Amino acid sequence: MRSKKWGCLIVGIFLPIILNAYDHGPFVEACAKVLPAVVNISAERVVEIPSPFSEMFEDPFFRYFKKYFPEYEWKQRLKSLGSGVIITSDGYVVTNYHVIAHAENIVVSTGEETFKDVEIVGIDSVTDIALLKVKAEHELPYIEWGDSDSLKVGEWVIAIGSPLGPQYARTVTMGIVSAKGRVLPIGHTKYWDLIQTDAAINPGNSGGPLVNIEGKVVGINVAIATGTRYYIGLGFAIPSNTVKRVVEDLMKYHKVQRAWLGVTYQKLDADLAQALGLEKVEGVVIVEVVDGSPADKAGIKPKDVIIEFNGKKVTFANFAVIVAHSPIGEPIKVKLIRNKREIETEVILEPREKGETKIYGWLGMRVESTEAGVTVIDVSPGSPADEAGIQKGDRIKMIGDIEIKSLEDYERAAQEYKNRTTPILFVIERQGKDILIAIKPE
Repeated sequence: MRSKKWGCLIVGIFLPIILNAYDHGPFVEACAKVLPAVVNISAERVVEIPSPFSEMFEDPFFRYFKKYFPEYEWKQRLKSLGSGVIITSDGYVVTNYHVIAHAENIVVSTGEETFKDVEIVGIDSVTDIALLKVKAEHELPYIEWGDSDSLKVGEWVIAIGSPLGPQYARTVTMGIVSAKGRVLPIGHTKYWDLIQTDAAINPGNSGGPLVNIEGKVVGINVAIATGTRYYIGLGFAIPSNTVKRVVEDLMKYHKVQRAWLGVTYQKLDADLAQALGLEKVEGVVIVEVVDGSPADKAGIKPKDVIIEFNGKKVTFANFAVIVAHSPIGEPIKVKLIRNKREIETEVILEPREKGETKIYGWLGMRVESTEAGVTVIDVSPGSPADEAGIQKGDRIKMIGDIEIKSLEDYERAAQEYKNRTTPILFVIERQGKDILIAIKPE
């Protein structure tokens, strides 16, 4: 009987404590820390759409009548909705670039306040990050960053945002980290080194935070993989460490400064590893080293397998991000395997603008930045670029209405026209002469 009395006494004392802890558990506390800093973002932009008479007026017979139809160039006002998060008390806000791309009117709302005077501090189309600034007359609640590198697969995470619009602002969903280092192709764009989660993410969640159990932001929600446009369990976020690095540059320089190594590389698979005499399938294998590049000066050679860079384990998904965000002008430690032996060397990275940076993929062509401008160095057979007549050595001077002077311009054009279904006009310099080429996307 005594044991039963003691048992009842223990339950009577500790059960309320346990239930109270359940009612005010870690998820509640994590949300309480972050929710005040989550915002809803709406943005308007005007886009030109083809007139139903467009094809008719291309006919020589009807071309004369074109001037009598002012609606030949039609415009449509589109409204995009997304989320964001306040990162400083003086009003800096992080969201996705695609939420505010080419916007005329941006409105940021906390629920209690609405800000219409919004400055675009800087954008980075490569990582799909935008930094905004709102003018507030008082200090605003803001988030605390977490360390995305320390995230573990299976760890609890929380996604917060405005799925389907402001009527569902600050919706909280819960899940786990499903995977890390994901590569996600969307249209002609590739997202690298993403966090995958099964926390529900839907249209409107873009730009909102992914939060760990401590109430720290470990990612910015960016995309979903789905055949229905809505959540099917595959959500993705940009790691917080990547976002922090981008934001620091946008605050200082209004653009992102990326480092250049000077190599091309490919994924290491089991067959390649066996051919190179490796015991493990890890790292990336170097295919080409640019003469005079930082990699060349450091003694890196083709067929080297880089397994660690700047203290971080290398995968095919994260290598480009690690290199791009490593310090410029400082010695960086590199671990690689050459002829079955592990070697450690140091490389001093240079700014990407000085190097021969290569971009793959869009419309089936590969381009590089040279002193002359952005030049085509390879065209995939049968690709849209190949079918249109793009050739190796062509210098790209303009895409649509965007003048191309740098890779940043090229990346911006790729973002602008990535969902285009009608032909895209390119101005190409070939053998000293400008020519027009229309490339029809796939």
